[in-house]
Amino acid sequence: MQPHQRRVALFGLLVLLSCQNMAIHLMNLPLNRVIELRYCQDYYLEHDPSAIPPDGNVPEELCKGDWVQQRLARLTGMVEALHVVCDITVTIPLSYLADKYSHRLVMCLNMLGLSLMYSWLVFVGKTGRLLPEKAMLMGPFFTLLGGSTCVIGSMVASIVTKIAPDQIHRTSYFGYTGSVSYVITLLGPAIAGMTMTMNLWLPFWIGISLLVFGMPFVLLLPSHKKQPSRFPFRNGESSPILERTSSESKRIKDTMTVEPKDYRSIIVSEFRKVPKLIFGRRNFQLLLLALLFAQLASASTTILVVYIAKRYGWRYAETGYLLSAKASVNVTLLTILVPAAVHWLSSRRSALSIDFLGAHASLLISVFGTILIAIAPNIYVLIFALIIYALGSALPVFSMSLVQAPSITGRSVTATAGIEASERDSENDTGAKDYSILMLAKTTGSLIGVPLMTIAWAEGIAFGGLGLGLPYFASAVFYFLGFLVLRQVQARCSLVEHGGIGIRGAAGAAAG
Repeated sequence: MQPHQRRVALFGLLVLLSCQNMAIHLMNLPLNRVIELRYCQDYYLEHDPSAIPPDGNVPEELCKGDWVQQRLARLTGMVEALHVVCDITVTIPLSYLADKYSHRLVMCLNMLGLSLMYSWLVFVGKTGRLLPEKAMLMGPFFTLLGGSTCVIGSMVASIVTKIAPDQIHRTSYFGYTGSVSYVITLLGPAIAGMTMTMNLWLPFWIGISLLVFGMPFVLLLPSHKKQPSRFPFRNGESSPILERTSSESKRIKDTMTVEPKDYRSIIVSEFRKVPKLIFGRRNFQLLLLALLFAQLASASTTILVVYIAKRYGWRYAETGYLLSAKASVNVTLLTILVPAAVHWLSSRRSALSIDFLGAHASLLISVFGTILIAIAPNIYVLIFALIIYALGSALPVFSMSLVQAPSITGRSVTATAGIEASERDSENDTGAKDYSILMLAKTTGSLIGVPLMTIAWAEGIAFGGLGLGLPYFASAVFYFLGFLVLRQVQARCSLVEHGGIGIRGAAGAAAG
């Protein structure tokens, strides 16, 4: 791919991420208030109807009681869990669709599904008592059309791998995508807070419009054109390149050569490939486990807004401004500190060593940050805790780059160093599968973590006091477990680099 083509593709990808992330951040904050208001109306209709004004908009400060907040936590937790289930269900089929046909189509379907989901949530929220609150549980099923975070993360990783010429560029590109996400995280909550004070429904109209606006930008993404020589082994042909690839690489590629004749068998075959791509690669398995723990820990962020509102008595709009302040640290970290550190270290350490160092530091900082959030006695200590926690947000940048490390994937550097561009595209297809599996592991972490943190939050409300920090104590434990597992991955990779065990041995390939 030519440099100008890489720039155009990267620009299109960043615009898509901007539209999607801004839309989600605009709508998630007021969604808490919409659900809270519905339960608050139910509560006061039963206990004190005079507290409900003629327009039905019960003041926010009257809605912080345990009865309302526990039901808010349960419903938002169920909506999020269903969202994750739908996302993980379609990740493998949509990854196949993207690899086989078009990343553009999958990205467009993703935006469409999200716009339909939020449209349904708005519809239920505005109908008053016509539909029950639990009708919102139908919303996540619209994302079966194009997935959500897992799918978009897999697509972003696949596209970055496709356009990045080497690992240093790949780490930088992931830094750009991460910085865009955090710029939106910086602006989104503040804009959501400002607009919802004007009109509770205004952030939803803006967000849905952004999702629709972003769809045409999929045309800037790289087209999916395969060369005839891309799979020389498919029809039994021989090629010198096969002699230069490791047996592990051939085993992985062979799992991708099935040509099912109908869509149902395609889906079944894609799901069957997943165990083949995981089992037998010990380092890859451990990396997935470390990131699974990290994702379990980060699930506590789904309750951060209601945690601040409940524990410190802040309004949602005010909480939005606080989250924007936190995001400013994320932006500084990913746009200035991380790229500068990577550039400075690149002449002193290997790319793999840099990625491990960054991932370890991110996890340890996150441990400290979540403990501070859990014990913060007032809003000032909480602000300091959020700043510390934000400094650990670079983990995705380094973990995404680690996925392509030969000592983790099991692919030999010497075997692939001299291959032609068309064959390197084939390696990228295998890498795309690894990224899809990585996103599945992270989404599984969310699938487990969101209900777990919701339960911890509901129990914390019952305990009161320091017990309100229960989800963040649990989060600190999971971050530390992720750190311990990642240390083991680094130790095994060091054996590979120093010749202790070969690539195949490090990957743990199954004999026979």
